[in-house]
Amino acid sequence: MARSRLTRVALLGTGILVVLAVAGPWAMFREARHYSVEEVSAKLEADEDLVLVDVRTEPEYAGALGTLPGVKLIPLDELEERLDELEPHRGREIVLVCRTQNRSRAAAALLRRHGFRNLAVMDGGMKAWRAMEEQEQE
Repeated sequence: MARSRLTRVALLGTGILVVLAVAGPWAMFREARHYSVEEVSAKLEADEDLVLVDVRTEPEYAGALGTLPGVKLIPLDELEERLDELEPHRGREIVLVCRTQNRSRAAAALLRRHGFRNLAVMDGGMKAWRAMEEQEQE
């Protein structure tokens, strides 16, 4: 009996190691999904039920990189104080956007701590979005 229990523990441990080896050691702690700009664009074109939140500063939002259609501006340094604005959208997918993705990841961590679970980060941020638009114009 003790031997079979030990075998099960060893197999469980091996399974955990396989998951960590395949998904990476921090996969279970990831705060949000990651979408490419092409994936976000496709979701917008398909009119998927998502909430876009830009966490850049107001000057950045008004700057050369532009904005996404229908995006809600909540700068990262104001996000915790303005959680009530996202509360009605708790069940919807929230896609976070910034200049490159670093602040979006921080925003996802903050929202996760406050119980939001359906979160995504747009990889590359508005810099990648602008590059995609410029490439499409060529």
